Amino acid sequence: MRTLLRIRRALALAAGAATLALAPAAAQKQPPPPPGPARPLAFPAFRETRLPNGMGVVVVENHSSPLVSLYLLVRSGSATVPAAKAGTAELVAEVLNKGTATRSATQIAQQIEGSGGSLSAFAGDDYTGVVASVLSDRVPLAFELLADVVLHPAFPDTEVETARQQTLSGLQAQLGQPGFVAGRRFTREVYGAHPYGTLNTPETVRAVTAQDLRAWHASHFKAGNAMLVVAGDVSQAQAEALAQRHFGGWERGSVAAPAYPPVAPRARTGIVLVHRPGSVQSTLRVGNPGIKAGDPDYYALQVMTRLLGGGGDARLFQVLREQHGWTYGAYATADRPIDTGVFFAQADVRTEVTDSALAELVSQLRRLRDEAVPAAELEAAKSYLVGSFPVGIQTAAQVAQQVAETRVLGLPIEDLLQYNLRVQAVTAADVQRVARRFVLPDQATIVVVGDAAKVLPGLERIAPVTLVDLEGRPLERAALEVRASTERFDYAAVAPATLTYQVSFQGNAVGSQTVVLAREGNGWTRTNDVRFGPLQQTLVTKFGPNFAPVTHTETVAGPATGTATVTLTEGRFRGEAKLPPQMGGEKTFDVAAVPGAVLEGMDEVMLGVAELAQGKTIAIPQFNTGTGSVDAVSFRVTGVETVTVPAGSFPAFRVEVSGKQQPIVVWLRQAAPHVPLKYEITGQPVVIQLQSIQ
Repeated sequence: MRTLLRIRRALALAAGAATLALAPAAAQKQPPPPPGPARPLAFPAFRETRLPNGMGVVVVENHSSPLVSLYLLVRSGSATVPAAKAGTAELVAEVLNKGTATRSATQIAQQIEGSGGSLSAFAGDDYTGVVASVLSDRVPLAFELLADVVLHPAFPDTEVETARQQTLSGLQAQLGQPGFVAGRRFTREVYGAHPYGTLNTPETVRAVTAQDLRAWHASHFKAGNAMLVVAGDVSQAQAEALAQRHFGGWERGSVAAPAYPPVAPRARTGIVLVHRPGSVQSTLRVGNPGIKAGDPDYYALQVMTRLLGGGGDARLFQVLREQHGWTYGAYATADRPIDTGVFFAQADVRTEVTDSALAELVSQLRRLRDEAVPAAELEAAKSYLVGSFPVGIQTAAQVAQQVAETRVLGLPIEDLLQYNLRVQAVTAADVQRVARRFVLPDQATIVVVGDAAKVLPGLERIAPVTLVDLEGRPLERAALEVRASTERFDYAAVAPATLTYQVSFQGNAVGSQTVVLAREGNGWTRTNDVRFGPLQQTLVTKFGPNFAPVTHTETVAGPATGTATVTLTEGRFRGEAKLPPQMGGEKTFDVAAVPGAVLEGMDEVMLGVAELAQGKTIAIPQFNTGTGSVDAVSFRVTGVETVTVPAGSFPAFRVEVSGKQQPIVVWLRQAAPHVPLKYEITGQPVVIQLQSIQ
């Protein structure tokens, strides 16, 4: 079952992946001179008007370079989508410029790219945007194309299906990243039934149809729900005339705002532990509900967030990395959406220091509330924010984005123009006040993604823990215990076989796998040969009567080389590995064998002769050369369906595999022996399908 994990590691090897260590902090230097007095931000001239149909138009003239950006925002995003159709707004944005009533996707791309410009769309919680950037002499074309994709998208079925598959592949890849998993779990825990807590899943994305996209667009893309910002080398008169010409006939319409229930902090701090077996580090996220657009405490919150976790000189970085060496970096974030935002701190730490790092992180949060910020630290944070802000409004595209997002949040442009003055006005008392308002260590939502078998005891000493798997399903603590299987495996039914598989990455064939199960003496040998480009890996597992483990060897050849050998002797798994870092690195094995524990590859043979049925779960403890430990691996039959692979169509059991470093889904032939027909790994666009069986 680890074949998919090995393919993933092979991808990293083939791409030349390397682990980069951050350089130590630079030597101390002389302190910089104190900042000068705050001055208003120099901002290009602008004017805001409204078309008769209600669409807002802001023109920001800046003739310093021959570039113009058009930034159109519709005040509807993913927060307006029903949970069962989550992903609709994102798919609308993805397909918006893929064909209109009069232009194909190719024609749109050729026209905008032929003019040296770009045209794209995106969707967030609160709004959906379409952005066009061109040279100033092609502004009329930019308006024409922007209006066409905004007002007349066709949402062709083929383009919708392509976007769906790309979204599913991207989502699958993201679900394999612990930071992404932590972010999704944290969002769900903080927001609950609030629209910001509605997240797309493979199931909801598959449920969205082309008609759903057309209906959502028709309901939300209204002139009265939109704002256009034009920034760059263009006159107000020209921009406003073009806006009227291309958008003046757009229906005003009316769009109901989403219903936002209140978002309250937890009654008391609790930890959600997402079990990621074999993980060598834990991802921590700690926070609370945050601020809304228009709240005057926004500037003080920005200063507080900067000094806590805004960079290498911030408190979390200095304490967790520089003092303790627990992480490469630790950061804090506070956003400002239309409704309630979030404040959180985060870090990736080594597994063995998970509880210590979390306790220290929470301690730093308390310090913000309990201690006034020293003057030098406060001034450094404010100086950074004031100094870096102008960097984000240098280009026409940046100006258009900042102005559009400010206005769509219902804020005056002065909110942008006076940013540096308001930041400089923040005092130490302001920072402590907002910390006491938004930093709530005794009511915090804490999410940890890591190996629960190793970190659970330490975390339970900090706060009550809720245990879930990578997909968010409740997980019993017993699932972490490595125990012998109670299943009966019919050793006499094992039969010789040769299976060949095709390995695909993002739908493209990239390699092969051959599995040979052959008799050897009074036992069996299973040889698994995996080829991915120039990389070749061979795994040989030997076992005796009644599935008694004997030995397991691995050989890696190609752009990376390595070997590993494990033997069961005197009730212990002993051996050594000299593998590439992506496959586990170098280590020596001497681990007590849990009764019934098997070697890698044996689990597939055992499942092949087990009695499978809908809803059944089988546990098989297995030694893992990657982690050097015996892991509790379970196989849950979640469905019976027909699967089509290159070898043909077969009735099959759908089996979810947990307890490995990432969840795997395997389809086993319903007829015995239950040959693996297809494998998929959550978080990776890798699929292995049976080509032939002998």
